[in-house]
Amino acid sequence: KFMWVWSQVKPGTADHDIWGANIDSGTGGYLPGLPPFPIDTSGNDQEYPRIATNGADDYMVVWQERVSDADNDWDVRGQEMNQVGLSAGDVHVIAGYGATDETDPFVAAWPGSTQTYVVGYERESDTGLGIWLAYYNSGANVIRAANYIFWMDTFAASDYGFWTNSYPSGVVAGASLQFAYQ
Repeated sequence: KFMWVWSQVKPGTADHDIWGANIDSGTGGYLPGLPPFPIDTSGNDQEYPRIATNGADDYMVVWQERVSDADNDWDVRGQEMNQVGLSAGDVHVIAGYGATDETDPFVAAWPGSTQTYVVGYERESDTGLGIWLAYYNSGANVIRAANYIFWMDTFAASDYGFWTNSYPSGVVAGASLQFAYQ
């Protein structure tokens, strides 16, 4: 069984939302009695969802979201959930700093019973794009406010002012993260 996530245009609008579904590999369809479910259908535009699991029925879905009060400011958001798509709490604000764009996220999870995730993303600068990482360790070093969880462990992984670094991807390997980018 697998969980899929995708961006879907809300009928009659140009607004993209994030949806998910559990897929039964034996039948090739949705799990019986569990139709596709919304992950984020807020009024903001959401695109490019990614998903990771710790193998213990905990999932983190991340995506880029256009901030509603800006013309074209993209930030990275996320949502923890269980294997049937039930939200495990508030929306995660992974990256979103002023008018700087944060786009094209990936997420990786450490296996086990804890919720330990890393998210990589492109971050706009005055001279190009850098690759940044954000770390979540079962709720440590976050700020919780107004139905949001703000990640505080973020840092530049490859942010050279004279290069354009893009399209990050990563996986967990033992106690480490391996990531690549263009």
